[in-house]
Amino acid sequence: MEERKKVDRLSIIKNLILVAFVVILVKILYMTTFKYEHYTELAENKTYKQLLIKAPRGEIKDRYGRLLAGNKNLFTVQVSGDEIKRKDSNGKSMANDICLKLINLLEKNNEEYIDEFPIYIQNGKYYYTFDKNIREYKNNNNIPQELDAKESFYYFVYNQKQELWLHDIFLFDCRGDEVRCCATVRDTRTVPQMVTITEEVHALDGIHKDESFYKILLDSFHGHICSSVYLVGDGFDGDWMKMSLSYMCKGRRAFIGKNLYSKGACYAAIVREQKNPWPYVYMGDNEMKVNVSLKVKNRGKWEFLSLINAGDNWYEASGDCEVLLDGDKEIDFWLQLPHSRDARIEKLELSDLPERKPKTTRLRISAKPVSDSKVKIKIRDLGFGEIVKSSDLTWEYTMSL
Repeated sequence: MEERKKVDRLSIIKNLILVAFVVILVKILYMTTFKYEHYTELAENKTYKQLLIKAPRGEIKDRYGRLLAGNKNLFTVQVSGDEIKRKDSNGKSMANDICLKLINLLEKNNEEYIDEFPIYIQNGKYYYTFDKNIREYKNNNNIPQELDAKESFYYFVYNQKQELWLHDIFLFDCRGDEVRCCATVRDTRTVPQMVTITEEVHALDGIHKDESFYKILLDSFHGHICSSVYLVGDGFDGDWMKMSLSYMCKGRRAFIGKNLYSKGACYAAIVREQKNPWPYVYMGDNEMKVNVSLKVKNRGKWEFLSLINAGDNWYEASGDCEVLLDGDKEIDFWLQLPHSRDARIEKLELSDLPERKPKTTRLRISAKPVSDSKVKIKIRDLGFGEIVKSSDLTWEYTMSL
């Protein structure tokens, strides 16, 4: 009888333990499957960290009560990595939504934050912040906005000693397995002397670099009298130039460095500031390829009045003047290449201009390039003071080379 009671008690205990385990297992299954997101969010939102908050330092003031050193509250926002990796119902990352909510929250509370995102929007277009910084630096230092690497090289070499640019000059820019070769050619027959820069890109054999660069030098120097050679770029690091260096330095001055472009930009700013005329004209990709001028009579003598000069950057170039019309209702514009003595005359007719006496019509003429070989001309009738009222007529033409 006593043994049967013991067996019944043991069975009851076993059944109770089994039921408890089943209940726990069902609860765990329910929490980890059906309520997983709910409990995950609760767990992340209930994460606490103990921090020691230091007492604020006392303010320092001068004898007049003016604050010299004070206190300012700063906040650090941290986002859980798991939240960044989470995806919405469409399978897209939640990172952008989290950043947008955070920014809106800071702006709502008038909090200042440091924006280090490298892209900004201006007038509906996207720009990189480093491009903006470069433009501001160029503007503050009077460096042309469209100054590129080749033009920097041009300003650098023609600010060196004459023996270094007496003949052609070569620049080799090595980045990785690619070598960019630039060669300057100066036309001494023109005034000012016209300088052009040719550019070629060569592949450099990464295994046999010295032999490969030697062949590039042979091909580049062929048919040229070279005064000096400049090497820039990380690709020339190391002691791998042997045969190529020996050939390059035969009868030529060779230089290597990494700040040639920055020095050239500084020289460009100096040249722009100096009063003496620069004896060279650079004919690059962004420079005007034609001179545009008017033939006018000044104090009884005929002379050419320049509106646009070849070699000026077409993004920045512009010209305007005011003239008195004497005779026919038309104006002759002279277009001339910098290396040619011949000019082409563009005759622009001022249609619908009222009949007036000679030299009683004052015209404002403005010229603005739209490309390196096209110029937009705008002519406006200004009248002649109180004697002849302006007709407010304007004429626009586009001339191309």
